[in-house]
Formats: sequence, C-alpha cells, structure tokens
Amino acid sequence: MPITRMLSRKEKAEKLISKWAFAILFGLCIQFLVYIVILNLTPTMVNEKNATEEELMTAEINSIDYENGSVASLNSFYITDNYYTTNGFFKTSIENPTLFIYYYNMLLLLATILLILYYFVNFMENNDGHVLEKIKKFLKEQWPFTLLLIFMLWVFISSLLARDSYRSFIGCFNLKDGYFSFMMYGSMLICSMLLVKNNEKYKKIIVNTFLITATILAIITLWNYFYLNSDNYEYYPWYSLKEGALDDGSVSVSDINVEYLITYGKDTKKTVVTLGELLYGNGGLQIGENFLIVTKRVLGETNSGIFHNSNHYGYYLSICVIVAAVMAMKEKKHWISSLYLVSYAIMLEMAIINNTLGSYLGIAFSIIFMLVYSLIPKSDKTIWISECIKTLVIVSILIIFSCYTTNTNGKNIVYENLSTLANDFNILVSGNKNNSDAEKSENLEASETSNKEDEITSNIGSGRGELWEKAAIMALQKPLFGYGLENILYEYNEQFDISEGRSHSLVFQLAATTGIVGMLLYVVGIAAIWIRKLKYIKEWDIYESIGMFVIVSYIISSLFGNSGFYTSGYFYIFVGFVAISTKKDFVDINSKSKSTTLVKSKNKK
Repeated sequence: MPITRMLSRKEKAEKLISKWAFAILFGLCIQFLVYIVILNLTPTMVNEKNATEEELMTAEINSIDYENGSVASLNSFYITDNYYTTNGFFKTSIENPTLFIYYYNMLLLLATILLILYYFVNFMENNDGHVLEKIKKFLKEQWPFTLLLIFMLWVFISSLLARDSYRSFIGCFNLKDGYFSFMMYGSMLICSMLLVKNNEKYKKIIVNTFLITATILAIITLWNYFYLNSDNYEYYPWYSLKEGALDDGSVSVSDINVEYLITYGKDTKKTVVTLGELLYGNGGLQIGENFLIVTKRVLGETNSGIFHNSNHYGYYLSICVIVAAVMAMKEKKHWISSLYLVSYAIMLEMAIINNTLGSYLGIAFSIIFMLVYSLIPKSDKTIWISECIKTLVIVSILIIFSCYTTNTNGKNIVYENLSTLANDFNILVSGNKNNSDAEKSENLEASETSNKEDEITSNIGSGRGELWEKAAIMALQKPLFGYGLENILYEYNEQFDISEGRSHSLVFQLAATTGIVGMLLYVVGIAAIWIRKLKYIKEWDIYESIGMFVIVSYIISSLFGNSGFYTSGYFYIFVGFVAISTKKDFVDINSKSKSTTLVKSKNKK
C-alpha cells in the first residue's frame, strides 16, 4: 500500500491559493454565458399596481393599455443610472446592455483583493525575517512586472489629480473604463501568475472554458447576423416617440434624445418579457416565437453580439481566434486539434464579418508570426512537421475566408477594409485622397490651408486620425500624469469641439489620460515581458505560446482601439502565462553569463 505524504502547511496554503486563483479566472471565462442566462431567464416587465404618474404617462406615449392604475413596468433590477432618465420618464438606450458584467467584474476584483491579502499573510509567515529581501529580489528579477505595478500606482495618482476624479475611478456611465476596471485587469494578471506555477491542469481548463464560451458566442452571433439580414426578419420591437403622442405639452420632443427609445412593445399581450428579448430579441412576437438567446444590439448593429458595439467584440475576437489557432497548432491529439480548428474557423469568420479592421490586422500579423515560429526547427522532428502542417492549414483558412467573406451588399469585407487602409496611407503621405474620392478632394483643395489639414487628418482611420492628433496634443499638455482616465471627454469637447471621450488607440489614450510617462511604463512593461520570453522561442510550451501570440494580436488591435472593462481582462490572463521568467530562464541566463565570463578570462590569459 503506497504511503501518502502529508502536505505541509506551506504546501496546503499554496494549493488553496492556486484553487482560489483558478476559481476567479474561471468565473471571468464564463461571464458571458452567465450573462446570456440572465438575459433569457430574468423577467424584465412587471405589472405594477398604483403606478406613478410618470409610468402611466410613459405607457400612454407608447399606446399601451392600462387598467385601474396598473401598468407593465421595467423590473427595478435593471434600472441603472440617471443617464437613462429624461424628465422622469425611464428609457433604455443602446448603451445599457453590459452594466451587469461590470458589477460581475467588480465581484471578481473583490475576490482577488482578498486572495492577495491572504497570499501576503502566508508569504510573511513562511519568510519571517526575509520578507523584504525576497520582495526586493523578486521585483529586481521580474522588473517588467515591477514596471506594471509602478504603472498602476501612476494611474492611481493621475486619477486623484483628474478634473473629475469620480469619473476617473468609476468610468463613464456605459464604458466604465476607470481605475477600478484597471484594477480588475491587474487582478486577472496576478491571478494568472499565481495559477501558472506548475499547474497544467488548471491552465488547460481555463483555456478550454474560454474557448467554449467564445465559440458559443460566435455561433449565436453568426446565426443572429444571418437571420437579421434575411427575409425572415420582419419585426422591430421599438416604437419611437412621435410628436403627436405629446399633444398635452407635458413633455417636449426636444427634451428627449431621439436615439433613446421607449422600453415597451405596443401590445402588452405580445410585449417582450425578458431583458434579452427587450434589448436584443425579435420583440413584438408572442413568447415562443422569438428566436433564442438574443444577440442583436438595439438600433442596428447585427454583428456585435452581446457587446456594446462591434469594435468591442472585435477586440475580444482578436484574442479568441489566436488562442484557438495556437491550441490547434500545439495539440498532439489530431482529433482534438481538429475541434480547435473548427472553433478557430467559426470565430475567424465572425471576426471578419464583425468588420473591425484593427482586430483583423492583429489576427493576421499574429498568424504570420505563428507561421514563422512553426518553421523554426524543434528538437522533436515529428512534432515540428505536425506543427508546420497545422499552421499551413490555419493560414489557408485565413486566406480563404478573407477572400470569400462578403457583407450584405456583396462586397468583400477584407478588401474593402484594406482599400480604406491604403487610402489612409495615401492621405497621410500625399495630403490628398485618391481618385475614388474625387468630389471630396475638390472640396479639400478649395478650402483654406488650416481647414484642409484638419480635414485630411480627420479622414484617416474613419475619423481616428483627428482623435489621435488631438490626443497627442493633450499628452504634450500634461506629459507627467495626463488628464486622468475617462476625463479627455471634457478636453475633446472644450478644446477641439469634438464630441468624443476616447481616442480609439490605447497608446494615445494612455498618453492623454495617464501622461507620456504612464504610457511608457505600460508599453515598456508589456514589451519587456514579450521580448524576454522571445529569447527562448524554441522552448515555449503550449501556454507560453498562447501568451506570446495573444500579445501580438491584441497589442496591434489596441493600436486602433481602446481597453474595455469586459474584454481587456482576458488579455491579462494570457499575459500572466508569460509574465514571470521561470527558474529555467534564469538558469539559462546564468549559464550563458558564466560561459561568457570563462571565455573572456581565457582570452585574457
């Protein structure tokens, strides 16, 4: 009978920490599945007796019958901020659907803070008398991670100094990309670092859970996309405010943003009854006739799924597609590798239809890097050949899908985007648009020089050029701590008369909000993590490969987009797979430095 060794107190604590970190990461990986369940099962409308005057008025505006002061009303669970209220009439907008996920993320952040506190208590108990010495050694050896810790401190100070500190910490009402969200990103990085220590089982579960969730979302969104663009879709759940419905003069149409639509169906017997159907579904039909699970964003973006908009979904897909591709390349069992390939193909098709150019470029460059990586000879020739063949299949799928995927107008999506990109380069270099935009070019030539330069800049990157230019100006105005997270809305509006709160480039966004110093701390920290691990390219395991290729894809994507509280956390999970240089790396470094010293001493002799 084998003797079971009793675990020491230290080993038990490490095991608990690893399980705790795993639970938090697992919770993040399934958040969208949880959200879909919430959308489909939680009642939205409730019948209220003794309804308020405002609720009765809202029902009347929407031609909804009510009897004896009882009217269908929105479940109070879903009422969010005053941003969705005008003159006391509750309305929901296209900005609403993701707030639940923010609070879900904050619970994960709280769990991580408790985990870190427990970790440090345990660390101090096991290193009595050597705590400071070990911390200093760790921070010195893992200096890229140290830079990211300094970055978090820098952003905290920047947020305190911001014009609107509340907004800087909490974020704006819909995007919520304030300091608390940045803490959540960091918490996912720390959990991943605590998890990866000799724990292949947990890493595999995390990666597979992430991919299963992402694949389900892609399937649902593709299904929804094709349905909403088919002849079968005839109904629309919303009824806009009509001027004739406000004849009593109690509310002025001018007081109500026409982009906000009332949250009721016209017929209470057929009105939608779940939040999912309300915000995304084929509302207006009787229950059971709605198509399942809901992924259509209100007011028309059929390719954004449950995300706030298609760009946000694109940033998420820039991670998902690459994780599936790496797993397909690295998996030794061919039938499992085939499943990963199917997942990769589904999400790649969704990424192209999603039509976010930055995301597509990130995916494409990462796969090119993957092709280069596969050609590097490995110690096991059989595995090397297998990886080369699978990578060629991955590249082939990218090329085929890029060539044949079209939009609803029958035009090739990738070709259209790359043509736009080429035109942007032409504008940047020559200062003029190409011949395909002749009419606007003539207007440009007729304008004054200053206006001409502004228009040329604004034409780059679907208007991003102007945002980047103004963000750079703001960064130079406050190079040390910037204007604070989520605070450049005020500067765009007051200094440049631009109604925008994001620069649509993470680098420019960080430079303007956290200062040039803050931006460099972040960029250098991430780049150093990647470069350090690049030295050992032949020795990457499957999870280190995921981390390295995801960094390439996401960083390129982020050059054209922003961080997001419900997407960026995943990036840091995979950064955590490569954030710590292992003992193996230091052994290699030390052996190389020793051999170099010996050679030099021999040469001197």
